[in-house]
Amino acid sequence: MQVRLGQRQILGWVLGPTSLIATFLFAPLTDLDLPGWRTMSVAIWMAVWWICEPVPIAATALLPMVLFP
Repeated sequence: MQVRLGQRQILGWVLGPTSLIATFLFAPLTDLDLPGWRTMSVAIWMAVWWICEPVPIAATALLPMVLFP
């Protein structure tokens, strides 16, 4: 079975992890501490995936459980 992805889904696959990596490379720009900065970066990734829907929303909601041990 072949699944065809639209441009929005492909953009979500690329932009979500890229936003996480980009925020990990830079130091916190506000007076957030490091755990708060990392939480914000995961929240941005989740927001991108919720908007673009490359994976189901329920699977996106599990992302913090995977990334924060």
